[in-house]
Amino acid sequence: MPPRRPHPGIETRRVDGQGMTLVEYRFDPAARFPVHHHPEEQVSVVTGGSVVFHVDGREVELQAGQMVRVAPHVPHGATAGPAGATMLNVLAPRRRGDVVYD
Repeated sequence: MPPRRPHPGIETRRVDGQGMTLVEYRFDPAARFPVHHHPEEQVSVVTGGSVVFHVDGREVELQAGQMVRVAPHVPHGATAGPAGATMLNVLAPRRRGDVVYD
């Protein structure tokens, strides 16, 4: 699957299963994914570097190997640390169609 670039400094690849969606993220240093929300539950696992996750007005600092859960419709976003970051996001139920963030 070819990568997408939803925001400056961020590259994603996505695969959809029957009941879930998996998205791989690669963040350049200090790249920012704006706060948004969606109807799916999300679990994000940082696989490299570090990220500050903004969840419902709180900041959660995560290092490689740490994870965070985001309930459906909860505002959230992320800012990569000084070395950048890689993450895997699992969304359930499966995301349908192209992503539109509110």
